[in-house]
Amino acid sequence: MGEDVRPSLSAEGLSSACLQEKKTLVNSVSVAVEAILAQFGLSRTVVQKTLSGDSRVNPSLGRLVLQCLCPALRNLLSDGFKPHQSDLIAGRRPNSPWGLVQASTKPGILHLDLAYKTITFIKYL
Repeated sequence: MGEDVRPSLSAEGLSSACLQEKKTLVNSVSVAVEAILAQFGLSRTVVQKTLSGDSRVNPSLGRLVLQCLCPALRNLLSDGFKPHQSDLIAGRRPNSPWGLVQASTKPGILHLDLAYKTITFIKYL
């Protein structure tokens, strides 16, 4: 009779195509991080490493962050790969690209407002 054409499922209930998609999302973040770290690996002294982190001195670093890392993180967080993050104070909170922005800035509305205003003037975005 007819064959069962359902995709095979892993232990977590994900199809192999879905697992491959998740691996690709994680791999894109890893590739971006490795490229960023490689920028610092070219520096010999602590001063050179510090200057390497300044996108005014090293514009290729800024491009890597804006064009590789940020889109990779956005895709990973938007996918719902890990829908919630455990937080000691807030408990379980949803993962989202905006949550990453909030978590990576100092507490306070003024800092988020300043980050937003700064980002809006970046020509790459």
